[in-house]
Amino acid sequence: MKLLTRIAAGILLGIGVPITILGTVQALDSKRSMDDREGAFAALVFFGLPPTALGSWMIWSALSRNQKAERDRLRATFFRILQSQNGYITVLKFSMETGLDGQAAKAYLDDCAREFNAAYNVTEEGSFSYYFHLDAAGTITSHPSTGQLEANPNRSVPLPVSGETTASETFDVILEHLPGNQKIAAINIVREQTGLGLREAKELVESLPSTLQRNLSQIAANQLKQELEAIGATVLIMPR
Repeated sequence: MKLLTRIAAGILLGIGVPITILGTVQALDSKRSMDDREGAFAALVFFGLPPTALGSWMIWSALSRNQKAERDRLRATFFRILQSQNGYITVLKFSMETGLDGQAAKAYLDDCAREFNAAYNVTEEGSFSYYFHLDAAGTITSHPSTGQLEANPNRSVPLPVSGETTASETFDVILEHLPGNQKIAAINIVREQTGLGLREAKELVESLPSTLQRNLSQIAANQLKQELEAIGATVLIMPR
């Protein structure tokens, strides 16, 4: 949560909550006169509830944005590792890259394995890794030999075959990293390709990793990826 949002929400709640509590107590106090109770009710409605509601909404909205940013960060890191490791990933590698503890990293990869029908490999030394089948464009497809996560000790999982097509029809484009001197160029590309205004495009470029567009065709996703990579950006294409 940004500092200014926290300060504003704190001020609103600091004003609204005490008035709400006091107004409620006095409005329900049968020992007070009707005029006093009506005045307390009016203070509750006009000065207690609005700042309390607005402050609560600001906190909820900020928490939701933080949760979304964390989901996008984990997803972007997951796909970057897969692309750099030809579809293979280990719990230790994912934990080191994301800062998650081992149990949380394994739970996340298990969920991804079920989502994308991954396989996993256990060597004679006992090392364990997940394998996600990638197509020629570097995006994940369902593993061709199984509909579920499969275990097979000492199994050698084949590398993806060039020319295979993806099972997904639409893709999200995630901007993961951008050189500091290319921010303006990136904003211009995002505005041109997405139709967003200057403010929205600037927010996406400045809050990395960020999802630039969702549900694009593979051709459109690759075009946006190529334009951003031409200015030195790191971009991931994530199947829906």
